[in-house]
Amino acid sequence: MASPNADKWFKAGEAEVFGLRDMNTWDVVRPIPGIKPIDSKWVFKVKYTPTGEVEKYKGRLVVRGDSQRAGLDYGEVFSPVAHNTICRMLLSMATACDFEVHLVDVCQAFLNAELKEDIYMRPAPGVTQILGIPEDSWLRSEEHTSELQSPDHLVCRLLLEKK
Repeated sequence: MASPNADKWFKAGEAEVFGLRDMNTWDVVRPIPGIKPIDSKWVFKVKYTPTGEVEKYKGRLVVRGDSQRAGLDYGEVFSPVAHNTICRMLLSMATACDFEVHLVDVCQAFLNAELKEDIYMRPAPGVTQILGIPEDSWLRSEEHTSELQSPDHLVCRLLLEKK
């Protein structure tokens, strides 16, 4: 990285990689003949406060799904999204019931998804350096079943308190 903020971006990348590692998201594996890994990349974003000051630098390690073919490399896509109408309705209900609403920033929320197959990913530049693993390593996310979906693993909870 040749940015003047390279150190901040590197720390953001470290936080992402260590967070994923600490959640046991994947195992480090050697390349496997006959398996096609998914490429990955970094997505960096600056988050600002309401006054326009820099709040934090965020780095996200994402897979490059553009190299995948529907029906061959995957069967379905699921991306949970809260629509604005649902958010408005929940806020209206909270107001009508005189509840307090708390905002929660969920880090690495996708980790609670159920996988029906093992996924192999080629690490984005810098990941192997951060982890201290060989450059030709792959990352494998193993199949997860609903047994992992306990109330402690829910991605989003609506926190309501009576005033």
